[in-house]
Amino acid sequence: MTSQVIVIREGSLAEHALARQFDFNLWLQQQLHSTPWWLASLIFHVLLILMLATLPDMTPPQPPDVPIVTARVPDIDPEITKMPDPEPIKPLTPENIKTVETFLPPVENPSDDPNENPTDSLSQSPLMAKGYHDTTGIGGGFGPKGGNGPRGNFRTKNKPENQSVLAALKWLARHQNPDGSWGAKSFQRQCRSTKCLGAGDEQFDIGLTGLALLAFTGAGYRTSSLRDVYDGICFGDVVRNAAKYLIDRQLPDGSFSASKDGKFMYNQAICAYALADLYSQSMHSPAGLNFQEPVERAVKFLLESRNPGKAWRYQPRDGQNDTSVTGWVMMALKTADHCGITVPAEAFAGIKSFYDDVTDPNYGQVGYTEPGSKAVMSHEDIRNIMIQPSLTAIGVMTRIFIDKKASDPIIKLGVAEILKSLPAWDTSKSGVIDYYYWFYATYCLNQYDGPDGPGWKAWNEKMKDVLLKNQCSKADACADGSWEPIDRWSAEGSRVYATAINALTLEVYYRLEIVRLK
Repeated sequence: MTSQVIVIREGSLAEHALARQFDFNLWLQQQLHSTPWWLASLIFHVLLILMLATLPDMTPPQPPDVPIVTARVPDIDPEITKMPDPEPIKPLTPENIKTVETFLPPVENPSDDPNENPTDSLSQSPLMAKGYHDTTGIGGGFGPKGGNGPRGNFRTKNKPENQSVLAALKWLARHQNPDGSWGAKSFQRQCRSTKCLGAGDEQFDIGLTGLALLAFTGAGYRTSSLRDVYDGICFGDVVRNAAKYLIDRQLPDGSFSASKDGKFMYNQAICAYALADLYSQSMHSPAGLNFQEPVERAVKFLLESRNPGKAWRYQPRDGQNDTSVTGWVMMALKTADHCGITVPAEAFAGIKSFYDDVTDPNYGQVGYTEPGSKAVMSHEDIRNIMIQPSLTAIGVMTRIFIDKKASDPIIKLGVAEILKSLPAWDTSKSGVIDYYYWFYATYCLNQYDGPDGPGWKAWNEKMKDVLLKNQCSKADACADGSWEPIDRWSAEGSRVYATAINALTLEVYYRLEIVRLK
């Protein structure tokens, strides 16, 4: 046998290792070929098991036991969950004076009003309501002029009468009490320096609050008017605080006072009218839900307080009827009717029947109280009980809103009587200055032949002249924007009444829709 010699070059260790590996591989190959298949498989699986057994433990460690801690939630104090009342209006000081004279553009649809916040209004004291109505234009004349939109003409037209209204509202805002009310005497506590004169009777405080609120709603201000800031006071806050004050004091029966003494029904009717007017501007927004139920309850109380088949006087169902009180009730009911709140036709029929009783058919003049068993009083009888031009204006305006008949001779006679007593500023004669009369006559004539009729033009010229020229100015310091309480009714109503009622008079141009007489 010839021996095989493998020659390895000196110095080549790599080649030497390769040769050794070649020999091992060759041997292993020979062994595998000579080994049965089952034995090879057995050897392979044994080796595999041995390799796995030598691997380190890869199981993740278990986390340590964590003790479960339970805590008891303490009982919540119901007082803590109550939303806080709105902050009172801060008194005006030189440090916080901020004047905004810019008139905002009109908003044609309340739902598109950037100021309209679903959570506005009385979010601090939400009220349950059955939903808001979709009705519009019911009871013509008592919707905001221009359809569903706010009374934007005030804020878009820089006219002298609009500037006068703005000045009056600023005075009212400065003299609102921290609780949202206005008082016949308490308004003086809000004076900046010199005290405004003209305190009145405190029995009318809640009614004055309603009257002042009407002055703001008449200019289109609502609880959502958050961008309307004048003299550092937000008018939206003024409206919200006033509305909250009224609603917080409304009793379950719908009345706004537990005491029914004095001239209670004046307060009730004016407050109902104010909330209904605010509701009419908010009814198509979530904010309207805050006002629907209070208005419904206030209307229910008014209807239950009516003398059977007739009208109203100072106390509920006291047996007498009163032209002046009934006029305020009529406006409250017509405004509620406009909002879709149910007001029986019988109520309006009773109002008209009462005015028929106290109206002189020959002269159109209207008396004050019911004439007893007589259906119609004579001209002398009317003068004997108390005849004022304001009562005639109330009577004519009521007929316009209820009947809407141009052919009614009583309406024409009444208008002729009104035009005999045009507004005049004469402090030397008692009764000549009569804010109450000017308010009712302004709305009456505006409805009768405004805006282009001769009667309205004659009246409007005189009315604007006396009110604009005799409003207090900056020279009167704290009284700036108000009117002197010198008419026949201001002794009871105070400077608050004088300012609010005159502002309402100057809002006639955009406050109510014109009733087109048939």
